[in-house]
Amino acid sequence: MLCLLACLWFGSAKAADLRTEVFELSRPASPVAALLKPLLGEGEVATAMEHTLVIRARPEKLNELKLLIDRLDAPVHTLLVSVRIRQRAQASGPAVMARRSLARLPGAASVAQ
Repeated sequence: MLCLLACLWFGSAKAADLRTEVFELSRPASPVAALLKPLLGEGEVATAMEHTLVIRARPEKLNELKLLIDRLDAPVHTLLVSVRIRQRAQASGPAVMARRSLARLPGAASVAQ
């Protein structure tokens, strides 16, 4: 049984040629693993569970993948726009005033205009 597990884990690549790295991502790891799998060579593996990505690959491939993972896991900036419209009665008729609030989420300061 142990031999079977070792064969599945190491595949056809030599065990000495492969390194395993674990990455904690800020987003679900499954889509990132799916993007990386076509880039992996024979015996190299990318596995995802929740926000954890485990990659077993050759050291030079791991270096390339680290750069790509950093770019894929960059925080997403969200823009929230809210508009308030008030009507004010004037002699010539109602006037419409608008106030715009812009905020970048998460954690960014809001800007009012």
